[in-house]
Amino acid sequence: MKRVLVFFALALAFSYSFGQDASLKGKVIDENSMPLAFSSVVVVELADTTNLSFSLTDDQGYFTFKKLNEGKYSLQILRNGFDLFEDTLEVSGEMDLGNIGMVKSDITLEEAIVKAKRIPIVFKGDTVVYNTNSFNTKANATVEDMLKELPGISVDKNGTVRTQGENVVKVLVNGKEFFGDDPTKATQNISADAVDKVEVLDRKTDETEFKGIDDGTREKVINLVIKEDANKGYFGKIEAGAGTDETYRGKFTLNKFNEDNQYTIIGNMNNLNQNGFDWQEYFRMLGGPNGVTLGQRTYWFGQNEWLGQNQQGRQTNAVIGSNMNVKAGKKGTLNASYFFMDRSNNLESNTTGENYLPSTTIYNVSGRNVKSENGQHKLTALYRLNRDTLNFIRLQGEISSVFG
Repeated sequence: MKRVLVFFALALAFSYSFGQDASLKGKVIDENSMPLAFSSVVVVELADTTNLSFSLTDDQGYFTFKKLNEGKYSLQILRNGFDLFEDTLEVSGEMDLGNIGMVKSDITLEEAIVKAKRIPIVFKGDTVVYNTNSFNTKANATVEDMLKELPGISVDKNGTVRTQGENVVKVLVNGKEFFGDDPTKATQNISADAVDKVEVLDRKTDETEFKGIDDGTREKVINLVIKEDANKGYFGKIEAGAGTDETYRGKFTLNKFNEDNQYTIIGNMNNLNQNGFDWQEYFRMLGGPNGVTLGQRTYWFGQNEWLGQNQQGRQTNAVIGSNMNVKAGKKGTLNASYFFMDRSNNLESNTTGENYLPSTTIYNVSGRNVKSENGQHKLTALYRLNRDTLNFIRLQGEISSVFG
């Protein structure tokens, strides 16, 4: 009996490993038999549609999938300027599909992506388009959480976004400015559920655009394309919580977007030493290294028994910001944002000591309570009037007030 069980166990293991040995390859070409590089190719196992494999064709148009289960698959190929290619395949062993011809099309890339819901990434010229429907994110995830799941994009602990070896300097929403030059205000405060596509593009810097001479200087920019239903009303989220030692945290964001105008309000209040927005923003606003010490801990407590010292304290942050992008006449646009931050610190320290003298012992007890408060109001505005395709007027200003 044991031999029979061992035989079936080995047979099952062999059949499973054999099922993982299937592979699929092919070459994507156009109507003139020219290779189509950077075409998006997806295979979805029909028996388990969550089992998805994705690839991009190389510079010669080739793609390869290895370690596939044997069975039926749906094959989708998408290339900007061509019809979506779809086919159902029975994959077994080493399959070579040979040349796969793509047919030119007049439909837009957006229409093609809608039709090809499983295509994760598409190249549109120099722009990389991520279809967010193809990536899984956790419940209540922010855009920052979602970006961490996208191949080719990384986010460090400070919220800095990098792609293709460069820092992302701006995050746009539907192609419009969002809280100026701080990408984290979008990535950390907009819900991932509201985003339909993520576009990574190289854009002219403001200086290059102002000069009117293209010197080749570009900056990495991410554009968040909001889902159509989110553009029809208000959307946002509220988070609140409380804990021991009278700790609390509250955070909210409220947005109203449509084709012409955008309005956003975001806020954060806590006594957990959480800045609410990018710490670099505070660093800039409060005067650099001489402005304020941000600290690294939330509710801090320190003790040195040998010296008889102990200290404890708490830091409270309150932040609120608003941003709007509106049409100003037929050819003008106005972008304005207001940012307020208030921070208070409360640090208590106590010191006890003993001095041993020949005839007596002297005890010393001392303490102090240090309280401080600082913050800033900041208002920025940008008005642009496009007189024609070559001429525009740009007015930009900033007003800030620091206290504490």
